[in-house]
Amino acid sequence: MKLFEPLQIGSRVLKNRIMFPPVNFCFENDDECLAPETIQYLADIARGGAAYLVLGEIYPVEVKKKSPKITSDHHIDVFKTLCNSIHEHGALIGAQIYYPDDFDIRMMPREMLMRIRADYLLAVDRLVLAGFDSIQLSGERFLGSMSSSLINTRNDEYGGSLENRMRFALELIEEIKKRHHEIILEYKLAVTDDPSWKGLTLNEAKQAAKLLEAAGLDLIHAAFTNPSHGETVPAMGIKPYGCFTKIAAEIKKEVSIPVSAVGRIIEAQTAEAVLETGQADLIALGRALIADPLWPEKVLENKPIRYCVSCNKCLDKIADEKKLRCGLHAGSGADRFIKKESPQNIIVTGGGPSGMEAARIAALRGHHVTLYEKTYRLGGQILLASVPPRKRELLRFVNFLSDELIRLNVNIQLGKEIDEDIIIAQKPDHVIIAVGAMSVSLPVEGAALPHVFDSWDVLAGRKQVFGRTAVIGGGLVGIEIAEYLCTEGNRVFIVEMEDAVGIGQSPSIWPAMMENYKKHGVQFFASHTLKRIVKDGIMCAAKNGEVRIPCDSVVMAVNGRSRMFPVDNIRKAGIQVDMIGDCKQIGDIEAAVHSAADLFVR
Repeated sequence: MKLFEPLQIGSRVLKNRIMFPPVNFCFENDDECLAPETIQYLADIARGGAAYLVLGEIYPVEVKKKSPKITSDHHIDVFKTLCNSIHEHGALIGAQIYYPDDFDIRMMPREMLMRIRADYLLAVDRLVLAGFDSIQLSGERFLGSMSSSLINTRNDEYGGSLENRMRFALELIEEIKKRHHEIILEYKLAVTDDPSWKGLTLNEAKQAAKLLEAAGLDLIHAAFTNPSHGETVPAMGIKPYGCFTKIAAEIKKEVSIPVSAVGRIIEAQTAEAVLETGQADLIALGRALIADPLWPEKVLENKPIRYCVSCNKCLDKIADEKKLRCGLHAGSGADRFIKKESPQNIIVTGGGPSGMEAARIAALRGHHVTLYEKTYRLGGQILLASVPPRKRELLRFVNFLSDELIRLNVNIQLGKEIDEDIIIAQKPDHVIIAVGAMSVSLPVEGAALPHVFDSWDVLAGRKQVFGRTAVIGGGLVGIEIAEYLCTEGNRVFIVEMEDAVGIGQSPSIWPAMMENYKKHGVQFFASHTLKRIVKDGIMCAAKNGEVRIPCDSVVMAVNGRSRMFPVDNIRKAGIQVDMIGDCKQIGDIEAAVHSAADLFVR
């Protein structure tokens, strides 16, 4: 595969063409230069086989931000630890330098520009001493503002034409190369479709690429930027796979230096196609390597890969400056918490995400595992969650877990519902209860009428609604089934007792849902509490009194409740019992996966 062929960049050679692009994990405290968790996360990705990793958002000046900082000579040794840990696995490590952009570019005196350049250069000197192989200058933030025709309206040599607006970056590149000719020098060329944002149009970027190469640049990271982080790092179904490779392809036509591509590249076949068709020289896998740091190794060994589903759990946390955590992967790296143990006989009840993940980890630790699932399909509520628009990608996680359980010889018993007596008779060492949750119907008058449906039955295809449909509940379940029903041709409205609909939904997904709602005429009735259901409508309590809303169908989409499973007799028999997932506490897929992993790290 071309993906695993070496690539020369400047004077250095990458062992393959897999790159981890700059990501800020938000592990650092405001006053911390580099957190141990960041070092471990990147080391695990390097161990998994990626050839080139970039540590994102390193600030050369003091800022109150959960991000790496290189503002003192005392920080050099800390960064050396990172570089050494990456080099141990035969990978190269880059440092992306960010600079705050809370300046008035137009009014900034030239002396201040020179001071900022000195800050950059001092940071580069320190990073080189720490052992970094590459420096990436980000064409966002400060450099993005400098290059923007709308933001940079200076009338000196640093404003006006594109060449003038790029002058600061070009002079910086020339000076860095003069000081450190052996370093790989990279530029994140941020292309935007929003003229008000800190980036370049594609046509400007193509011209800028030639200027950057002439200044001495070694590598261009062709990326997209937008005020909305959901546009920059699209969630499932928002944009097609490989959505930004066309940017790399256009840039590559203009230069002879290598160009990397990024944007919803999840599977090896997609990456290979981008390389073979000459659209890029290097493939940047961000969320894909967060979901499975062993992605490169598994591609070579043809093992099941925990493919990213673009749920954007990681992105949403970073946007809120919270510590990164993958929705599908509980380890802070490549399942590094999994160690072989003395084998036990373990029974897992429930084949949803928490039960499957628990069975997977237990089998990896060397235990003999039997998984019981009362239905004839593994996946639990993921099977329902994958039905609404754009959600089909969730099935990749079910496929991964299923393949892993088979590969690890887990004894899977489908269509088998067990109880305490069956478990006790088998004399296991450990029982993991993962029976999930059950849907809830509000106990209101009329709830038993024939035109009232359960949301889980509707998503499973067991029941069909018709006509004007009232979805009761504007939480995550309600908004998703409402979108599903409206795209199926139903006239839908959402009834929610809180003051707003969609509380808790990812900000990278919500705009796409709102667009669909608008297209299909979905109405919101916030601050409406269902009181009773009648044959041709529902009665709600609203701020201005009781309101009657006509409808043909009613779908209950309120939060589920934990399913009970008696365990007292199991414990009395001296068998260890643990409950995980929704049967312990109602949550999402992330909570289910992490509750399973938590069993094995305590």
